[in-house]
Amino acid sequence: LGHTREGIVDPGVLTGYAQVSNAPAGRASSFWRWDPWVRAAMLQQALCGPGIDFAPAGSTGLQMLVGGQPFVTLHRPTDELFRNQIAGVLSYAALRVDRSAEVLAQIDGQWPFWAAILPLPVAELTKTQALLSAVTQFAVTVELQFKHHLACRRPVEWSAQVQPMITTPGHGTFPMGHGTQVYAVAVVLQALLTSAWGTVPDSLLAALRQLAFRVAENRIVAGVHFAVDLAGGAVLGDLLGRLAVSRCTGTGIAVLANPVFDQTDWLIQPLSDMAACFPGESLKHRPDATTALPAMPSPLLSLLWTAAVDE
Repeated sequence: LGHTREGIVDPGVLTGYAQVSNAPAGRASSFWRWDPWVRAAMLQQALCGPGIDFAPAGSTGLQMLVGGQPFVTLHRPTDELFRNQIAGVLSYAALRVDRSAEVLAQIDGQWPFWAAILPLPVAELTKTQALLSAVTQFAVTVELQFKHHLACRRPVEWSAQVQPMITTPGHGTFPMGHGTQVYAVAVVLQALLTSAWGTVPDSLLAALRQLAFRVAENRIVAGVHFAVDLAGGAVLGDLLGRLAVSRCTGTGIAVLANPVFDQTDWLIQPLSDMAACFPGESLKHRPDATTALPAMPSPLLSLLWTAAVDE
């Protein structure tokens, strides 16, 4: 490159492009000029702030606040419940041979599985991929706060019979991280498709819900989670999906009239019923509050959302 420049540069030309100037400061569209990793970091900041905070809730729970208002509180399940669910984890191990390829492929990133469902030219959906990746990482950021504070032990720590088929992650078991992520993505993807198409076929919506459950269930098959972890991930993921849609669209955040999930909640329907742990189902027994939390819109997220809808 150095030799080529010497051969083509005119040393008498000392000025640059006269028509070039810096864009106005604060313009959201400048976002598209940056490297992918920079855009990803900016999206994380936009989703995680402003206004998200955490506070202990008694001796067994953690509260997430949005704009100073309670958004969701998760109390960890009792030790007795974890012990009682060991048998279920051992039962799920019978599926490992059949599902081993799925389990391994779903450890990091589930985009190919979502792509298999969508009737769209998936390779061209770069904006949609960026949006769903941002939502996934947002879910990771929040879920780790709960995992750390609640500090629940993994199945392998409760029984030598579990013997997971993959490496047990180095963080708490409750709520399920993969569950939180895929349920949040399912909520956002449904809202995105609805914005783009007006209506979404019931069969497609059912496939999105079933995929979220399948990915989460496979973590139990692998021996790294309990069934109650999935229930906790379903609750948190559904609510984080709502929050992500709110910040992308500038709409109010639908919150629960009672956003506290205590130890007794993990024992009652539908949270204790695996068949009911599809996106949205785990919250159907909890009515929304009459007033939504005010939206905290982000110009960057709005820009990305519009681009994803258009593509």
